[in-house]
Amino acid sequence: MAKKFLNTIKKQLLEEKERLDQEINKLAQRGKRRLRIRFTDFGSKDDENALEVRTLSDKVSLEGNIEKGLKAVERALERLKQGKYGICEQCGKKINEKRLKIFPAATVCVECKKNSFDK
Repeated sequence: MAKKFLNTIKKQLLEEKERLDQEINKLAQRGKRRLRIRFTDFGSKDDENALEVRTLSDKVSLEGNIEKGLKAVERALERLKQGKYGICEQCGKKINEKRLKIFPAATVCVECKKNSFDK
């Protein structure tokens, strides 16, 4: 792959990493504040308890998705460092540049991704 393309991708990945780090920090700070403020009320009424559990569940799910995205970005950055970026981890073929432009953290080609959904 062209050096210019790889530099562009690296810049995008670093920007995305920074954005995801900030999101995780924001969620952590909000969670700490809410936990301190609302912990004593947790479970005071059944309908409120259900809503609080649902809210907490949604927050945990969101944090999990953000952390998953962050790990994918960090993995792509590591593959860039190793000179393995753009090579499918499953079949060893080159990943199409169009796919990498759309999803710079991709580690598998479209065909392998499709096959993983079919299983």
